[in-house]
Amino acid sequence: MKTGTGGTFSWTIAPNLYTTYTARWNTVTSASVVAQVAPKMSSSRRAGYMKVEIASPVSLWHKHVSLQRLSQFGQWVNIANLTLGQLNGRLFRPVAYLPKGSSHIRVFLSINQAGNGCSLRTAARRRS
Repeated sequence: MKTGTGGTFSWTIAPNLYTTYTARWNTVTSASVVAQVAPKMSSSRRAGYMKVEIASPVSLWHKHVSLQRLSQFGQWVNIANLTLGQLNGRLFRPVAYLPKGSSHIRVFLSINQAGNGCSLRTAARRRS
C-alpha cells in the first residue's frame, strides 16, 4: 500500500461483528479499535402493505422496530412497535397506524434492539 501526502492512506473493508483493528509501523503498534457493524435494513411496499427486513448475523426474532411519523413540528413520533418474526422481518399495513392524509414515516431499529451493531432506520412516504 502506498501512502499519500503526509502519510495518509485508506482502504475499504467489510468487517464482521466486533472485529478488532490495530495499526503497526516498524516496532510501534497503535491501541486496538473495535468495529461495530450495523445490520442492513431494507423496506418495500406493495398493495398497501410495507415489509421491513433486517439482514443480521444474529437473530432479531422477538425484537422490535419502531414505526415513526414525522409530526407537524418536525419531530419523529413513535406510533407503533412492530415485533420482528423468525426471519428478522415484519409485514404490516402502515395505514392502520396513521391519521388520514399525507404522512412521512420511517421504521427505526434502536441500538438496544440491534444489540451488537448500531441503530438504523429506513424511511418511506405515504400519500392518500
